[in-house]
Amino acid sequence: MTSTYIGRRNGKLTIQSTFVKPREGKRPYLFAVCLCDCGKTKEMNVTTFPFAKSCGCAKAADPNTKSKTRIYSVWSNMISRTTKPKHPHFDNYGGRGITPDPDWMIFENFKAWAEANGYADHLSLERLDNDQGYGPSNCVWIRRCEQNKNRRANKMNQTKADALRADYAGGSISMTALAERYGISQSLVSNIINGVTWKAPPPICPCCGK
Repeated sequence: MTSTYIGRRNGKLTIQSTFVKPREGKRPYLFAVCLCDCGKTKEMNVTTFPFAKSCGCAKAADPNTKSKTRIYSVWSNMISRTTKPKHPHFDNYGGRGITPDPDWMIFENFKAWAEANGYADHLSLERLDNDQGYGPSNCVWIRRCEQNKNRRANKMNQTKADALRADYAGGSISMTALAERYGISQSLVSNIINGVTWKAPPPICPCCGK
């Protein structure tokens, strides 16, 4: 009887073989080993075979599926608020010159950077320098609570960044304490100290004062 399933095709799947999967005290299941057109194999209950169209590759390639992921939503919202004047927050982003890196106009490029730089669903996209655009050199993934700190009214500026570095150079205060003092996240404190953002101005020459 099981041989009658072999060779059956549905969507991208073709049944190659079948096997019985026992269940303690219950009627065993009949499973099918299916070969997908993409080359992958997938095991499934024969009763679900008529409703399966692929091993999952078709769903992964479906643009409608992609649009339901959180990382796509992060990208889409970033593009909209920086490039679409009708977006409710455009004035705070695109309206003041905040734009995305040209490579990030393509979702796949943004996704590749995100996955290589610590993306997780509980993290938010944050710009290191609030006056610069979205791109690999100015963005990190941080916890939402840290992002909320960075969005306080007392945003960093060059004067505050220089003062923060001077405080840290004194050697008597930790990054945690500096974060509390300036109302920003520890990751931003670290980036300021290490010159990733709000870089210190070049030293003045003692001879000519320039």
